[in-house]
Amino acid sequence: MKSIWILGAGRFGLKAAKNYSQKNENAELTIVEENRKICHQVEKLGFKTVCMDGIEYLLQNLKNMGNPDWIIPAIPVHV
Repeated sequence: MKSIWILGAGRFGLKAAKNYSQKNENAELTIVEENRKICHQVEKLGFKTVCMDGIEYLLQNLKNMGNPDWIIPAIPVHV
């Protein structure tokens, strides 16, 4: 099973999540969104979400959780 982290749940992050989940039903998608209101809306769509800053999530989890197969940056900073 592929592990995908999507940083940001705005227009492009959600588009990536929806497209990827339709094509790869077995993929484990995690969407990381800093804005709690948006984060809770994304949870209602059925995606696994983490409500925190995307860069902070990478710093805390890349070593601890292992490397995902893909990281899709959809936040307004260079990753």
